[in-house]
Amino acid sequence: MKILLILLSIFYINAALAKDFKVGVENINYYPHYDFTDGKKSGYIYELLELFSVKNNHKFTYVVLPIKRLRKKLLETNQIDFMYPDNPIWEKYLNSVDNKIYSDAIITAVGGTLVRKENLGKGVYSVKSLSAPHGFTSTEWLKIKKQRSLKILAVQDAQSALDVIIKDRVDAADVEFNVAQHLLKAMGKQNEVKLDPSLPYIDISFKLSTKNHISIINEFNVFLSENKQSIDALKKKYQLIESINEIL
Repeated sequence: MKILLILLSIFYINAALAKDFKVGVENINYYPHYDFTDGKKSGYIYELLELFSVKNNHKFTYVVLPIKRLRKKLLETNQIDFMYPDNPIWEKYLNSVDNKIYSDAIITAVGGTLVRKENLGKGVYSVKSLSAPHGFTSTEWLKIKKQRSLKILAVQDAQSALDVIIKDRVDAADVEFNVAQHLLKAMGKQNEVKLDPSLPYIDISFKLSTKNHISIINEFNVFLSENKQSIDALKKKYQLIESINEIL
């Protein structure tokens, strides 16, 4: 009876600590990082957060929204608890101070510039037009745009950004390397469009952000630190490259 009471006590303590949270994610296919479009729940971050939720007795519900609405839901209405991906570097380009709390780095994304194969190595001044998924333009290209004429075509998603470079409607496409490789392979175009290392690229960390749940962020950071083997296995499963040096 004593053992039964102890087990029941542990159960009720764990149940009391269990929490349900809403994670705001973008309504674009950004696989292998994530894909929550059309009811799907797949990719590296989904598996990682599910692993965390199991180990720490939480439950995550995923709210799929456009990028601007994600920020609004988190910052103004508190209708979501967390937002992914996020990074404090992006805030200065949004001219905002929002007092968000950020996790440690979850994955390093490789923001690269892709061109048609015949245009490899022509240099930055050959690029007069650039496609990029809406809200994802590289900070390096934004700096260039301030210095000279550059047309940045904001399109719906990474697939659209690649479509216009394949059709030769822009000079280059700013698409995360892992995402681009996945999409180009699916289209059978991986030999037509290539990452150009002579053009701007940036390795940037994707983080989880929140406005109110610092205790869960701290918990998550401990999880990231203590589960490196499992996390590395997930990265290997999704064939994620985290540095341009791994590509060259």
